[in-house]
Amino acid sequence: MKRSQNINMHIFGSESRDIKDLIALVSMMDLVIAPDSSVIHIAAGLSIPSIGIYGPFPSHLRIKYYDKCVGFDSPASCAPCFTHGHKPCKFATEVQSSPCFNEINIDDVVDKSKYLLNKYRNDVFKSFDYKIPKKSETSKFRDEILRIIEEEIKESLHGKNGLEIGSAGDPLIDTSVCIDLEAPYTKCGDKPIHFKGDARKLFWFKDDSLDYIYSSHVFEDFDEDENKGVLSEWTRVIKKNGFLFLLLPDQKRYELYYVKNNEKPNEHHKIGDFGPDYIMKLVREYNNLEILRIVKFWVKDPDEYNFFVMIKKKG
Repeated sequence: MKRSQNINMHIFGSESRDIKDLIALVSMMDLVIAPDSSVIHIAAGLSIPSIGIYGPFPSHLRIKYYDKCVGFDSPASCAPCFTHGHKPCKFATEVQSSPCFNEINIDDVVDKSKYLLNKYRNDVFKSFDYKIPKKSETSKFRDEILRIIEEEIKESLHGKNGLEIGSAGDPLIDTSVCIDLEAPYTKCGDKPIHFKGDARKLFWFKDDSLDYIYSSHVFEDFDEDENKGVLSEWTRVIKKNGFLFLLLPDQKRYELYYVKNNEKPNEHHKIGDFGPDYIMKLVREYNNLEILRIVKFWVKDPDEYNFFVMIKKKG
């Protein structure tokens, strides 16, 4: 039941993709009505009033200590039978579910719902603020990027000393050291940020100390007159024969994308002609760097704007 001046019923089972979605949905309800399931336990954990419908199991075994939960037990003579899991009820005929639920009076459930709403409406737990994380660009291409890297350099990044810049909590490699701003633009995962600061200066790291750096959607945020200095700094800390991996947007294609999808453009993008040609021209200014590969993801998806760059620091 969604918060409102009026009572609105909302069936959200089909909208829950995983347990995090389910928790988020339950947290926004004034009242939850559910059969014997995890939903009742989540509601109790969030102090959300709830009504549990019980048939095969007696309610007191499930909700004895939930002070904002009311249980309805089936009056059927065969209940409780303790049938568990996906085993069908032996009395089920047309459907493989427990017909004892049909014995519960819906008017009683409605009356008890009104009672709980009136009693707890002003006492609903509201400090829980779960937000479904924004999906990172890395997560969209993770498998393909890792395949491309291993195909090109013939080895995995796992076990290497690596840094990820602007990971937003969702690094390409779980064992990477991660750096992001003190107040990151976005959060896309729950992995730790080990260092916080400005990526223009990687003062935490010595020269030639890292096997690789991976960065997603950061380099385009620097001003054009800063990019050469940033590239010099990032490659300074990479070992000879180490690698810089960049996942980046082609600005012209990105502009078409956000117009087509009626989205607000990223105000941090600084360079109008940013794209593969821009990166190739920049890297050519360094005698100790070479581009191993550029993968334009829009070759497979015309609406895509991302491209991936592999740069090697020569030995």
